[in-house]
Amino acid sequence: MHCAGSPSVPLSVENPVKDFSINLKGTLNMLEFSKANNSMFILLSTVSVFDTSNKLPLDESSSKKPTSPYGASKLASEAYCQAYFRSYGLDTRIARIFNTYGPGMNHLFVSDMIKKIDNSKNEVLIGGSGNQIRDYIFIEDLAEAVFIISTNGIPGEDYNICSGSKYTLLDITKNLVKIMDRKDLEIKCDGMTYKGDIEKWYGNPKKIQKIGFNQNHSLEQGLKKTLYK
Repeated sequence: MHCAGSPSVPLSVENPVKDFSINLKGTLNMLEFSKANNSMFILLSTVSVFDTSNKLPLDESSSKKPTSPYGASKLASEAYCQAYFRSYGLDTRIARIFNTYGPGMNHLFVSDMIKKIDNSKNEVLIGGSGNQIRDYIFIEDLAEAVFIISTNGIPGEDYNICSGSKYTLLDITKNLVKIMDRKDLEIKCDGMTYKGDIEKWYGNPKKIQKIGFNQNHSLEQGLKKTLYK
């Protein structure tokens, strides 16, 4: 299960060569290792491989055209997985992850917002409009989904790991403020745009549900576990 890599869209825009070296070369090295040992290879990929003009919700057949160097390196990694499956018969499977959150994460929106709320006195700021739509899945559900792909998935296939639910960043922030009992805070949005960022996405989980996956945590349940587990 290839989980390693550089996950930052902004850093990939700032230094695409480094992102390429870590993500694509790293995947190729691991594919070579798996081929030498004839082991199953599961790539943890990303929703960032999709074209932003796709009709929502996204499914596995949706057009793939990355916006960021990060998305490009992950899409190229997916292509190498498919090539190793077709050229060498290596059992490769793609787990395409949407937004994830949970205890122990120290980066990305949910964990960053928890820190902001903790450290804020009067107001908390969201980057962008606050209306960016995301599809969030709790880390325990993600781990279960990857396990199901490893046991019930089909070699050479790709699976979207998503909830199928859509939340705005403002919705998530309001949930956190409520759960953390910080109703005194004013929520503001800076209205800025960020290179490589995607305004909205959410997925269709039907394909992975067909092999046995069911989401066990609502957003509120997951946020409470993230904060208090």
